[in-house]
Amino acid sequence: MEKKNEYDLIIGVKNKNDEDLRELMQRYMPLVNSIKKRYYIRHYDSDDWDQDAMMICYETCCLFDFKLNKSFGAFYKTKLSNHARSLLRYELAKRREPYRKAISYEVATTNGMVNEESRELSITPEREIYQKYLTNLSKLELIATLFLLGMMTQKQACSLAQCSYMQLLQAKGRCKKKLTQELK
Repeated sequence: MEKKNEYDLIIGVKNKNDEDLRELMQRYMPLVNSIKKRYYIRHYDSDDWDQDAMMICYETCCLFDFKLNKSFGAFYKTKLSNHARSLLRYELAKRREPYRKAISYEVATTNGMVNEESRELSITPEREIYQKYLTNLSKLELIATLFLLGMMTQKQACSLAQCSYMQLLQAKGRCKKKLTQELK
């Protein structure tokens, strides 16, 4: 099979020929890879870049005018670079700054940035609200409350409740939610 020239491939893409688009993309993969290396976009992997590059290649073929433009490669490179810059501008926008700096709760607890054991919740059992709160708790939730108050270590609480650490944390969350509802 004879290799098509760039002109025939662009005409084929304009006529909605998928094979011509794939072949044109293969020819310009080094360009796409150089753009990938030049710009880092968070949460953008290689497949995302390839997909965007193919869509931009199709769009560029549809817009390409043989009379006005001499080089398809230069036109495609400009369109792809502009797209990458737009993505970067969007990512670096001031209002999205908190999202760039955000880390997951699991990472924060694993790295010791959040110390769940040190948080305390003051409960004075004399009050009727707190008594009602305590009577509505399950055994696991009572143990989680003791853990929350710092009266038990994690190991003691998990052993007494016969549960995993994750179950204890979930029970602790339910306790906080129930207390908040009682205090309303």
